[in-house]
Amino acid sequence: PENNNNNNTQNPDNQGNQIVPEKPEEKFKKPCSELSVIVRHYYNVDDDKETQEMSLIQFGSKYYMSRGVTYNSKNGEPFEVYAPLSGKVTSVTESSVYGVCVTVDHGKGLVTEYVGLSEAKVNKDDAITQGSVIGVSGEAEYDVDAKNHVHFRVLLNDKYIDPLGLYDLSVSEIK
Repeated sequence: PENNNNNNTQNPDNQGNQIVPEKPEEKFKKPCSELSVIVRHYYNVDDDKETQEMSLIQFGSKYYMSRGVTYNSKNGEPFEVYAPLSGKVTSVTESSVYGVCVTVDHGKGLVTEYVGLSEAKVNKDDAITQGSVIGVSGEAEYDVDAKNHVHFRVLLNDKYIDPLGLYDLSVSEIK
């Protein structure tokens, strides 16, 4: 008897090739747990004055516009930082000013950066999956006021964009 079960994705097509179901596109996720809080926003000229002030980073006697979102934990303890999407680690660096920094290329012009980590849990050229631990939050001279944190930045085609507008979007929806 012939099996007419259309849910079996291993049936061959008319040419004898196996039919593999298309994997759903990943949705961009927050890089840390729900116990983390935003202490610094992406600087946007259209934001209200209070948000703009919260989006400035003082380093020495100068102020710099934040090009990402800074998270720290509600209890001040170190926390794990996760990959919002699958990708490839393109760099892991350490600096006395910025702490440990990790950069991940997610393809289609989308790159994420994690600044101010105390340690990296990945190495250059690692292929990572969504939710992989990138590293552990830390303290950095560059944004000492943020205390134990991660400064999370996103670039699309080499331009910084606000990460907060990306959560739960698929890569094809990010513009």
